Amino acid sequence: MRKMLKHGFNKKLTELDQIFTGTDEKLIKKIYCYLLDIKLKSEQVKETMIIWAKNFGYAIELDKWQELWDRNVKLTMSTAYKENLYKMFYRWHFAPTRLAKIYKHSSTRKVY
Repeated sequence: MRKMLKHGFNKKLTELDQIFTGTDEKLIKKIYCYLLDIKLKSEQVKETMIIWAKNFGYAIELDKWQELWDRNVKLTMSTAYKENLYKMFYRWHFAPTRLAKIYKHSSTRKVY
């Protein structure tokens, strides 16, 4: 036992070891959730926060981000509205002016 500890072996199973030694039922889902959880724990300042800070000219505190996120998630049960909130937070949308530049030959060149 001491030799194992001396060489860096750990007798206690980690969460990932437990996933691999468990049943094969939903194995990919379990691995994906584990890896996603690790990524989200380690990534405090997200890329989205940096982009919004550049646009505003100042940084928003992490507590304020969490408050905004929690409020918007609880705001509605509508899936379509939640999808729009995600797009806004992660900047997955295109502004009408940018869409007009992309689709130059469109018959309606109206910019809102």
